Amino acid sequence: MAKQDAKAAAKTGEVDIITKSPASQRAVTIKRNLGATLAESVQLFGEEVVHSHALAQIEIRIQGAVRNVLDSGHKTKKDKDGNETKPGDQFSEEDATKAGEEYTPGVQKRSGAPKKDPIQALKAKVASGEMTKEQVIAALRAELGE
Repeated sequence: MAKQDAKAAAKTGEVDIITKSPASQRAVTIKRNLGATLAESVQLFGEEVVHSHALAQIEIRIQGAVRNVLDSGHKTKKDKDGNETKPGDQFSEEDATKAGEEYTPGVQKRSGAPKKDPIQALKAKVASGEMTKEQVIAALRAELGE
């Protein structure tokens, strides 16, 4: 959904839903009114439906917060002393549990979110020791077909 569409959807409830099928290489866009407010969504679909969808999405987001902690450090890296760390060494299951318990849902933005700057991402990989400058240059050359 484009940035202007997100603003319009907030006022009208009309949402463009784009569905792509990798298997068939086809896509369809439909326009649906999902309700501009909670009250309108409840009127359209019913309180039980809206609530069950909210619970399901919140559960998924909590799982994502926990998974981020569990997966952080899933690659072997070197610590500040030059010792290799094993996957998952950085955080414990208790840390992951705490992340899930402390997660608070916020307003979901469907568009307009800033994209990650690929240059900053590469700089972070070099700074963390995940990649060397030479590996970054080689990866860029390979991507450019050089």
